[in-house]
Amino acid sequence: MQDIKEIIVALSLQEYNNKTSCKALNKDDTFDFECSSCGGCCRNREVDILLNPFDLYRATNYIKSLNLDLQIGGLPVNMVSIESFINCFCDWYEGESSKLPIVTLDLSNAGTCPLLKDNRCQIQEAKPHICSLYPLGFLIDFETGEYSYYSKPTCGKGTLQKQTVKKWLKNAALLDYEDFIVMWHKQTHLICLWLKELDEWDRIKFIDFVFRTLYLNYDLNQDFLPQFERNCKTILDKLNRYCTMGYKVV
Repeated sequence: MQDIKEIIVALSLQEYNNKTSCKALNKDDTFDFECSSCGGCCRNREVDILLNPFDLYRATNYIKSLNLDLQIGGLPVNMVSIESFINCFCDWYEGESSKLPIVTLDLSNAGTCPLLKDNRCQIQEAKPHICSLYPLGFLIDFETGEYSYYSKPTCGKGTLQKQTVKKWLKNAALLDYEDFIVMWHKQTHLICLWLKELDEWDRIKFIDFVFRTLYLNYDLNQDFLPQFERNCKTILDKLNRYCTMGYKVV
C-alpha cells in the first residue's frame, strides 16, 4: 500500500529531474500521448488510486445531480452521499507511517477499477484528479511553491499526438484543481505531524474522527473549499487541544 510518499511530493523539481528519467514540464511544454479508450490504465493495477476529499465531493455530486444509475457487480447502486460512494467503490486504511486515513478505489477485482464499464469510466466528467491527469503526474516544491508536471506514458496505441500540458489540463477541467491540491498536501502534512505525536491507543480513538471529518463532512449543495478549510481547522484544533491539554476526542 502507498503512504504519505504518494500524498505529499516534496522533492525539488531539480532534484526530481536528476533522480528520474522523467522531465518536469511547465504548462507550455508538450508531451506525446493519445488515449485509445482501451481501459488499460484502469485494469490490472498494482498501484492504488488515491482519492482526496474533492474527488469524492465532485464524484458524488456528479452522480447525484445527474441521477446516474451506476452498476457494480451487475446491480444498480443509488448513491446520495459521499459515505455511500465510499462504501460502494472504495477502501480506506491508516497510512503505515503517516497515520493518516487514506481512501483508495477498491481494486480487489483483479486490480480493475470498480467504476470501469465498457472501457469507459462511469463518472468520466468527474473522475478522480489522478485519473483525469493521466498520463501526467505532478510535483510540488513546497520551498518555492512551484507546481510542475511530468509525463511518462505507459499506454496509448497508434500514432501518438503531441499535447500541451495547459490544453490537457483545460480539457480535463483541472486548471482550478491546483490551489486545492497545494492546500490538501499542506493540511494533511500538518495533520500527519500531530497524529504522529499520539501513542497507538490515542490514534485509534482519533482515526475515525479524522476520517469522517476530513472526507465525509460536506454539504453537497455548498461550495467545497470553505468546508474543507473548516474541516481541517476542526481536526487541527482538536488534535492541538488533545495533545497539549488532554481534551476528549469527541
